[in-house]
Amino acid sequence: MPEQSKDDKNSGHPKSYLTNLANMKLLTSDSDFLEIVAEIRKVLNIPEDGLQTGEELKEWYQKHVEDSDRMFDDKDHTSRGRAIHDAYKVKEIDYEEFCLRINKHHEEIPLNYIGARVRFLIL
Repeated sequence: MPEQSKDDKNSGHPKSYLTNLANMKLLTSDSDFLEIVAEIRKVLNIPEDGLQTGEELKEWYQKHVEDSDRMFDDKDHTSRGRAIHDAYKVKEIDYEEFCLRINKHHEEIPLNYIGARVRFLIL
């Protein structure tokens, strides 16, 4: 870990804050992490410079709510989820495969994808 400078020690931030900040700087310079973020931005249609205004964010989020609602109402989507559960019940797939498939299935719903990717990035 980088040493705290005199300015850091007097910044009023706890040492853990400064350590976390250093870790974030290191992470955001990692090419694998940047590729993951680029893929998430692409899937979620987030511009490179982000959503600049509250109105842009509101419109962006509303689109994902509407798309999610459509997915919830989609009989094919429901059928695919049921098929995954059925395959697990008859031991066609094991628990690990069930979890992989059902998580991927749930992430087809945009709001689920947003939450899952946030959890993935921060955990």
